[in-house]
Amino acid sequence: MATAESKRKWATPQDWEKHKQTIISLYRDLELEEVMETMQRDHNFFSTKKIYKTKIKEWDIGKRLNDDDILAILHLRSQREAASKQSEFWIMGKRVNESNIQRYLKRKPELLVRYRRGHRPANTHESSRLVCVTPPPAPGMVWRFPVGTTLAEAESILVDCRDYFRSSWDAGEWKVDDDGLVMSVRAGRKGADVTDDVLSKFYTAADLLYRSNFPGAFKVLDLAFRETGQIVSQNVPRLLSLLLIVFERLAHRGQKDTLNILRKYIQSQADGISSGNKKLPTVLKRVSALEIDKYDEVFPRVYNLMIEQADDIFGPGSNLSLEIYWHMFGSYIMQQDTAGQIRSLKRELDKISPDAGPHPWVLRHQRLYAWKISQKKRGEGLFDEAQEALRTVEHTYAIDENQSVDASRHWGFAAMIEIRRGDLEAAERYFRLSVKHAMNTTDEDAVQYSMFKLTEVLDKMGRTEEAERIREYGRNRIAEMTAVVQWDWDAFQKRTAVEPVTIPSPEDEVGSLT
Repeated sequence: MATAESKRKWATPQDWEKHKQTIISLYRDLELEEVMETMQRDHNFFSTKKIYKTKIKEWDIGKRLNDDDILAILHLRSQREAASKQSEFWIMGKRVNESNIQRYLKRKPELLVRYRRGHRPANTHESSRLVCVTPPPAPGMVWRFPVGTTLAEAESILVDCRDYFRSSWDAGEWKVDDDGLVMSVRAGRKGADVTDDVLSKFYTAADLLYRSNFPGAFKVLDLAFRETGQIVSQNVPRLLSLLLIVFERLAHRGQKDTLNILRKYIQSQADGISSGNKKLPTVLKRVSALEIDKYDEVFPRVYNLMIEQADDIFGPGSNLSLEIYWHMFGSYIMQQDTAGQIRSLKRELDKISPDAGPHPWVLRHQRLYAWKISQKKRGEGLFDEAQEALRTVEHTYAIDENQSVDASRHWGFAAMIEIRRGDLEAAERYFRLSVKHAMNTTDEDAVQYSMFKLTEVLDKMGRTEEAERIREYGRNRIAEMTAVVQWDWDAFQKRTAVEPVTIPSPEDEVGSLT
């Protein structure tokens, strides 16, 4: 009788080429054993550890320093020091400590001799394995975050948040329009659009950083920073909730250098607030100064307090309370199992009055609840019931004119059901619908994600050339999106920062090691 081992289809050279980029991406963040396990589970891709190691060497994606790396680092550092630039080096998404470089040179001093005699690395590192960027400033040089956030300080954040909500309403900085929308008086309805756009840009930048596209990421971050300053100056109601979810996302992605730059930026923005609401700069400073390892302890409490305040001031089921809840859902509630997520969504749904009417935020919450019901059914293998759960909210897209982002997610959920069912052609159709709806929005994160999921299906169907064309299109979108950015950081910092902040610029990309 054939064993499970003998039934495995071992990877062919064509399979290796097909999954090359997936393996490289996984290997940036996972150990080799974890990569092998993920490829087996998600792609039915089987090979031996020995062959994996051979491919890692062939593709030049090893994580260990080698002679060529050291020669490249010496070469790049010399060039940048001549231009009065500091340097930080990354290999396969991991920062290279200076102590490791010095130990390597101590062990092999002949490399320094070779470099001084004009030797240069044989490998040009075209795969972007080695990346050189300008490091952020050392904390002691510019600004030091408080050490040891105490329980009393955490409680102070909650008190300040409560006072901030009440004072923003009492001072007339927030209002409710005729459609029941809570908004900033200064920003109007545009404030909600800008907030969504900022969140999308931070998500897009986080994904680009994850894929080691540093030039694209920092250009998108520039746009996000500028719009964040606009939101702060206008005291948009979702401002604090936006900061929490962006801080949490960057922290959990391990992108702490970018997070620290953003924290410093928010501090500088808080100092420049000229409105009469004295609680706004206080709460911004407290939240941005909170130690990163305290986020998971403090942020859920802040979210819950903001929801309570919004319910108390504007009534249960307001756009503000639901939008804050969705941020908390994405950050923390989604860590629960699907059943727990559904119970949480149902509690919020039950708070909404039956007479609330078809407000866009109410419809969105109904969709989120249906999506999670569908996800649960899909996990149980009840594929027809999973699709039926989605159909219960399809009518809401005709009611809500600004529903394209949700429609994109909806068809993405439908596609995932068909993948589990094994119908890749149906999954492709649904993912194409997802892409189409995403492109009717300004949410670049939704566009990039839906295209990424479509390319995954095309890869599984053996249509790799078509998938690569879509990936190239996605890269071009990012380039066009950021083409108008002016990298005049000196002028930018004079207008916005108390003290200079160093951010990698387009010149600080992957070195051309020639």
